[in-house]
Amino acid sequence: MSYASELTDEQWALLEPVFNAPGKRGPRHAPDLRRVVDAMLYISHTGCQWRFLPKSFGPWTRVWSQFRRWSRNGTWGVR
Repeated sequence: MSYASELTDEQWALLEPVFNAPGKRGPRHAPDLRRVVDAMLYISHTGCQWRFLPKSFGPWTRVWSQFRRWSRNGTWGVR
């Protein structure tokens, strides 16, 4: 199922290098990273609670933990 908040292929092509930059030990994220970012955008657009995130995005705890990690390290912040 697709949602209006999902990134287009062109948008993801611009953002992927930022979110998927390799760390010192190789890739830092799972291959479903785009789905995780789409889930964060869904939360932002709808105001839905984390626990009510549609199952098509995967476990809400995975999305929430990645959001928390990026919020703490400045990746997902207002600039």
